[in-house]
Amino acid sequence: MADYDLRSLDLPKLSGRALRLFAAPRALHPEEAPTFYPLVRAASPAQRPLTPAEDETFLGAPLSGSPFSTVRDYARAYRDGVTTPEEVAGKLLAAIVESDAADPPLHAFIANDREDVLAQARAATARIRAGRPLSLLDGVPVAVKDEVDQAPYPTTAGTTFLGQQPVAEDATSVAGLRAAGALLIGKANMHEIGIDPSGANVHYGATRNPYDPSRDTGGSSSGPSAAVAAGLCPVATELMRYAFPSNLAGLPAITFPVGYDEHELPVGMQAMGRHWDEALLLRLAYVVEQSVARRRPRMFYPILA
Repeated sequence: MADYDLRSLDLPKLSGRALRLFAAPRALHPEEAPTFYPLVRAASPAQRPLTPAEDETFLGAPLSGSPFSTVRDYARAYRDGVTTPEEVAGKLLAAIVESDAADPPLHAFIANDREDVLAQARAATARIRAGRPLSLLDGVPVAVKDEVDQAPYPTTAGTTFLGQQPVAEDATSVAGLRAAGALLIGKANMHEIGIDPSGANVHYGATRNPYDPSRDTGGSSSGPSAAVAAGLCPVATELMRYAFPSNLAGLPAITFPVGYDEHELPVGMQAMGRHWDEALLLRLAYVVEQSVARRRPRMFYPILA
């Protein structure tokens, strides 16, 4: 590998009016703006949401031999009385503290409001005990990337100058998760403003790869990736930047594991499908995952165990 040439270059320093004058003739002006809201219409009107039992039927038989707990695993454990969201919340908060005390620390999260998490968990436990879960997600831990609004946290986008005050309301995606009963466990780490693929953050710590803590997770969604890979939660939310082309074309997309490289790090594949063909993508991912050996990460916190 070639060494970097770190010699200083004698270049002009531009700012303000001089920078604008320099950049103006070089600015890119596309002839046509992208379509941010695809105009494809649904083939049929939306149906009612599936019940938890219907969700399980749609998902089919669970995968075997995986060290990871799925949304369905949590839902079944709650339904069968094996554990409760309140017990899971306590174990999860302790595991986050333990992961950040490791050497090196995982740094999957920027902030966790303990009392907020426990209050959500108590409410979910009461609903499930009464036989009225809101959905299959009720009481299931979900991490939220720190570029997505979630009350009662500020949204810092991995910085120290943004998010000086807690947000007034959830982002649309987070509001949907909350309405489904998801246990929102806090703001996951990310590269500052999402401008680099390394996941390193000088303010909140570099997020480590649970499969090899000497490496990073990549970014900018380093915290969501680490939280799920370390077993802290089965789901995390972000803005899906990796799927820009599919987002702008209104196509469903998914990433799923296909194996491991020579360093025993997981390798994923991204696939996109036709409009309104999410079911086909999910089946494709399911079939591929059945043929992939599952390895336990070095940094792993099995909350349901």
